[in-house]
Formats: sequence, structure tokens, C-alpha cells
Amino acid sequence: GEDTEFAGRLAEPPAWAPGVVTLHRNARTSGELIRDAFQRGRRYYAAMRQLRGARGTTLAKQALRDPRKALALAEPALDGRQRLLARSSLAILRLASAAKALGILAAASGLSRGQTRP
Repeated sequence: GEDTEFAGRLAEPPAWAPGVVTLHRNARTSGELIRDAFQRGRRYYAAMRQLRGARGTTLAKQALRDPRKALALAEPALDGRQRLLARSSLAILRLASAAKALGILAAASGLSRGQTRP
């Protein structure tokens, strides 16, 4: 979704360059996944606030709906075994989406790592 959202902000569609390779470092533990999702939520809020004036509560609610939307988009293209794997991954996706929503809300409230509210 991040790549799609980014492409939507471009004035012109990107040019295809087969020599360009992008690597993603994926989380290897549940702790890394949660930390990454939380940080993505913080960055997502900052970007959407600046670009669209979006509210934290609205963005957090959308993040919590993401797993359901992802499964609905993926299922028609999956066969039986792949569909089962996608459904079994839903709990992990929900956990990551909750961490992203918390990151959004933390950024919206002005809290950052190590800070407390006055």
C-alpha cells in the first residue's frame, strides 16, 4: 500500500527501469514486526497530516481495517492452499495493523519514544 500511495502522489507515472532494484528488509521476529509497524504508523501519520491534513483517529481506524481489505483483495486470486495460508496469516497482519494504528495515534498525540505528556 505504501508504494501505491506514493505513486499516487507523483505528478507523472514513474518510468520503468529494469536495472533499478529495490530491496526490502523484512522483520524476522514478532518484536521486529511490531516495532517496524509502529514506526511506519508514525511516519504515515506525519506524511498524511502534511499532504492531506488527515486526522490521527481516521488514519488509525483505516489501519485497523487494512487486514480485512487485504484479504478481500487477495482471496479471489488465490487457490485453495494459498488462500488457507493467507487466512492463517491474518492474525499476524492484524497485530501489525494494530501496532501501525498505535504509531499513528502516538504521532498524532505528539508523543514520541521516551516522552510523556505534560
